Amino acid sequence: MQQSCSFLLFLPGPPSNVSFPDVSFTTARVIWDVPDSPNGEILRYRVSYRLQREEAARNFTREFLPTDRTFRAVNLDPMENYEFEVRN
Repeated sequence: MQQSCSFLLFLPGPPSNVSFPDVSFTTARVIWDVPDSPNGEILRYRVSYRLQREEAARNFTREFLPTDRTFRAVNLDPMENYEFEVRN
């Protein structure tokens, strides 16, 4: 006799309320809240950033515990645009 089981797997929603409360010429602090739809336990957050004018060079990624929801990027190049991404 063969038995089968099926279930729906829901991924967590994206972090909510991502903002940059402190920005200077060489630093930027990013903060975020838990997802509006966490759909279970959040295991980690990942913050990535890079210079907007460069494809993959000098890409930075760091992982955080689910209780940590702030990060300060330092030693940024002044007067340059950066692209940030916060995910779980």
